Amino acid sequence: MKFIKSLLAGFAVFLLFFNACLAQEKQATLPPIRILMIGDSTMATYKNPPKDRPDLTGWGQVFAQRFNKQVTIINRAISGRSTKSLITGGNWEKALQVKADYLFIQFGHNDSHLNEEKSTDAATDFRDYLRRYIDEARRAGMKPVLITPMTRRHFRDNKIVTSLRPFAEAMLIVGKEKQVPVIDLHAGSVKLHNELGEKKSSYFNPSARDRTHFTRRGAAVISRLVAEELSEKVPALKPYLKLSADIVLLGGKIITMDAENCIVTAIAIQNGRIMEVGSDLQVSRYIADDTRVIKLNGKMVIPGIIAAHCHAVGVARNLLDQPYVELLSIAEVQNWVRLQAKKVPAGSWIKVPRTDITRLKERRHPTTAELDVACTTHPVIFTAARKSALNSLGLKTIGVGEEGKPKFQGEIIRDASGKVRLIAGANSLLRQLMPPPKHSNKQLRTALRSVHQHYNAVGITTIFERAGNIDDFQHYRALRAEGKLTVRMTQTFRSSFRSASDIASYTKRLGMKTGDGDDWVRVGPIKITVDGGIHWGNTYLKQPYTEKQLRFYGHRDPSYRGDLNYSIPLMSELFREADELGWQWCCHATGDAGVDAILDALEAVHAEHPEIAKHRFTLTHAYFPTKDSVARANRLGVCVDTQPSLYFKDSAAIAGIYGEDWAARFIGLGEWLRGGVPTAMAGDHMIGLDPDRSMNAYNPFLMMQVAVTRRNREGDIYGKDQRISRIEALRCLTTSPAWLSFNESNRGSLEIEKLADLVILNRDVFTCPENTISKTRPKKTMVDGQFVFEADQ
Repeated sequence: MKFIKSLLAGFAVFLLFFNACLAQEKQATLPPIRILMIGDSTMATYKNPPKDRPDLTGWGQVFAQRFNKQVTIINRAISGRSTKSLITGGNWEKALQVKADYLFIQFGHNDSHLNEEKSTDAATDFRDYLRRYIDEARRAGMKPVLITPMTRRHFRDNKIVTSLRPFAEAMLIVGKEKQVPVIDLHAGSVKLHNELGEKKSSYFNPSARDRTHFTRRGAAVISRLVAEELSEKVPALKPYLKLSADIVLLGGKIITMDAENCIVTAIAIQNGRIMEVGSDLQVSRYIADDTRVIKLNGKMVIPGIIAAHCHAVGVARNLLDQPYVELLSIAEVQNWVRLQAKKVPAGSWIKVPRTDITRLKERRHPTTAELDVACTTHPVIFTAARKSALNSLGLKTIGVGEEGKPKFQGEIIRDASGKVRLIAGANSLLRQLMPPPKHSNKQLRTALRSVHQHYNAVGITTIFERAGNIDDFQHYRALRAEGKLTVRMTQTFRSSFRSASDIASYTKRLGMKTGDGDDWVRVGPIKITVDGGIHWGNTYLKQPYTEKQLRFYGHRDPSYRGDLNYSIPLMSELFREADELGWQWCCHATGDAGVDAILDALEAVHAEHPEIAKHRFTLTHAYFPTKDSVARANRLGVCVDTQPSLYFKDSAAIAGIYGEDWAARFIGLGEWLRGGVPTAMAGDHMIGLDPDRSMNAYNPFLMMQVAVTRRNREGDIYGKDQRISRIEALRCLTTSPAWLSFNESNRGSLEIEKLADLVILNRDVFTCPENTISKTRPKKTMVDGQFVFEADQ
């Protein structure tokens, strides 16, 4: 039986290969053709779109994607031209020099304007100019095709009101007279927008005021309308057209995450983008012999997850340095140390994987005696909250004893009896004693690919590297060049800027700015670390740390509030400079006072440069929102990425050390969303590969469950009012992070012409018991129209 199954599987693969070869052979036998296009701004190519319309795209700019490789498109459409001004301006004479097989002609928009240099009359000279184009094109050996002007998107009572119909009718008359094919794009676009309605048609608009031109998505839809009618009106071009889907999914529950929260059953994909979404009947028309059809059998499909905060390169380095194990008690620490002592030579250092004392059952560092119980043959170190506990051999190795003089300039913390309890500030010496291993670029990139594959396995298709440098960015570029990326990446560049000139010199060396790159590897914001962290014990708070907090973190100053690394005036200087240089901002801030300091600085800049509110300034972490900070963030256009998985693992410790009211505010998703602040959920993944048991869990469905239930690992709930709905939680994993990175036009939802990044799930996350959401796993994960993960069947 196994032999027969293998034989059948092999035969199926052979058929696929044979059909693909036939398709390639058929395409290769078609003679190459060239299509020349003339027209106005709606057809034109925009290499440098204006700042107020960065997504401005003419439909002729993307028309080539509707053809196979045998077709070359030469787009000579020019913004502002009419049938008259293209000739009087000399552009037609130049276009005629192009050797082409077909001439596509589209005018009407500027002909309709009351402008002496451009305007024509639909009943007279407009038709005469069209006749001239047709006659001269034929003499030049080209076959003319007329294309009527698409409608402007002006609505009355949710129906299109158009003034361009006379020009469309004139083209139809001239086409019949001269026996020239006419693509009635005007009628097609009116029908399309009447079906969509005013609200859904708005995604065509490159700005709120521009209802004539297109976004890239809108341009692609228009180009498809032209191509579909072209296959009927010009049969000779049909073999060159690509009108069928590469992949079609049928019979599912597809959560589009569009503005209306539409749920459909089918989706068609072509060239890595979404071709159509809708009913099985709507989508089935794009199925051809070579289309791969996947029957979902009711399974849920969601947009690809966008992980808005991770450190994948750091995870890869740690993976090469030392495998990570989650340790939740001092007994587990001891057992891990015992196992390591059997693996490494005596006298070698044993470094316990990062284990925050908020996560340990005992909520403290292990003592020297407890580490000695585990091992006396190797120096052992356990580091948390910026302080380290060592066994006796470890203390002896660094020269710390009852009376010994240490080998480092730092702090020794003793217990009540005078015994050494912890050390701090020994980083330089410890790096000498435990130098990090060196790895080649090839090793690092191999490890990074493994991290990405683990991301794909939980449905992650895009990541934000939240603290990278130019070397990290180059690793991604190299993987992209090798065709080995399975996630899209937007990088945050972090540095310790101390002046505006620091930013200017740093960004000049980079030679890039926010938005540079492509759909795979892209430049995001620059970042500074404004305060500390909950695990480090230096998050910047409005009020001094309590006695319990001071004791827990080992602080001695009774007035300590945490660390603020930047003054408000300095931050204002930095924000202003980066904004003027075209950079988006991201700031690490965990404490309520840290967030307030950032908002104070941003308000100072906003008073002089109010446009900064449009630049999606991002707070990362922002653990303890207040109503005031939320209102200010909303007013200043600030976004947030925060970490529900930290609530899951740390809220019990927060309740015990800070108080239950602090735990109720911790990771305040409800507060941010009610205040209208775009908010993304992310893991801050930095060590380990297990999606649930990494140091910071990156399982998006665990985050979703926590956001919906507010139930932590211990089963307790703090802050019921911070709970959000399942659809809101899914938005925090898809559309919101797309918005944070200026990518809402091409990802985050499953809509026509967006990137084909999606996940087929093993359960319905909208209807399953809420305490099982975290167990959700992808059956398949798709990036760019290709499956990058498929679960074992």
